[in-house]
Formats: sequence, C-alpha cells, structure tokens
Amino acid sequence: MEEELLFRVVFIVTYGFFFVVRAYFRIYKFYKDRKESTQIVARDEPTEYGKLAKTGMAVIILGYLISAIVYVLIPEYVVWAQFPVPALVRWAGCALAMMTIPLLAWIHITLGKHFSPDLVMKDNHMIVTSGPYSRVRHPMYTVLITFSIGVSIISANLLLIAFSVLLVMLFPFLARQEEQMLLDGLGEEYSQYMERTGRFFPRLRHKEK
Repeated sequence: MEEELLFRVVFIVTYGFFFVVRAYFRIYKFYKDRKESTQIVARDEPTEYGKLAKTGMAVIILGYLISAIVYVLIPEYVVWAQFPVPALVRWAGCALAMMTIPLLAWIHITLGKHFSPDLVMKDNHMIVTSGPYSRVRHPMYTVLITFSIGVSIISANLLLIAFSVLLVMLFPFLARQEEQMLLDGLGEEYSQYMERTGRFFPRLRHKEK
C-alpha cells in the first residue's frame, strides 16, 4: 500500500475509535439526563470578548473538520499543504492520538453523571476529585489537545496542523471561563482545589488536602 494512503487509513481509523468513545458517552449522557430532572443553577454568560472567542473557536473547529474531510476524501485538493515528515514521526503521532482514547473513556467514567457538554452548574454541583481529576482540573481538554495534535501529525498536512495549533491556543481561554464560573459558584472549595491541581497537567509538587 502506498505510504500516503496508508497514513490516511490510519488517520480514519484513529479518528473513528475516538469518535465512537466520545459519541457513546455523549449519547449515554443525553438519555440519562432525560430520565433525571436536574436543575441548572448557573450558566456561563460570556463577555463580548468571550462571545468573540467562542465564535472563533466554532469557526476553527468547522475549518478543522472540513480540512480533515477533504484530506480523507479528496486529498488532491490539499496536496499543496503536505510536507515531508518521517514515517517514524507520523507513527509517533498515531501512538499519541491512540493513547488518548482510553484516557477519554476513563475521564467520562470518572465524571459519570457530572459530565455536561455545556458550561453550566447544576443543583448540588460537586467537584469531581477522583481519577485524573485528583491531579488535573481539565483532563478532558488535555485529551482533546493531545488528540488533535496527534492526528495532525499523522496527516503531515500543514492545514490540519495550523487548525490544530489554533484550537490549542483557545483551550486555555475556555478553561479560565469554566474556572471563573466555578469560583463564583463554589468559592473557597474550588479555590482550594485549584491550589493543589494543575490546569492541563499535574503540578510538579502536589499539595495534599
């Protein structure tokens, strides 16, 4: 099999595994929420700057998805963005992306009923501090960042890599928005949690409770 075709297949398979895990928990959450009535007590209300940033993220995600579809289905349209990357590096990108799939499942299982695709606080909102959340406040974002970088390396396509970098640049903003909402709603409890955890990666020195 031609090398470039092989990596397109690897790209599709890697994305497929990630999508299946993500979709399973999103669908499960949807049906779970329909059975349980949980009152939303707070919802993120972004500033004008926040609205602009969220619009930018939506545009970047759309551009990333369109680029990925074109790369897979009609690669001749984006061949101008291909650049030589050693096969070993592309396989490393595959390993990096595949590594995030069990981590994604672990995060969803740890969150359980506390998972929400929207930035909201619900009645009797609790801070999840078990599993990956014992050391990192936003492991879901860490997984999404790592996965997007990994599959972009597989593609060796500058267009996909550029969109991936733009996404990575916006994730810290989303994290700050979420943290501010939780600080407003939970106060000192969340502030103490922030002191002993890292935002995307564990602190080098872990502070015990």
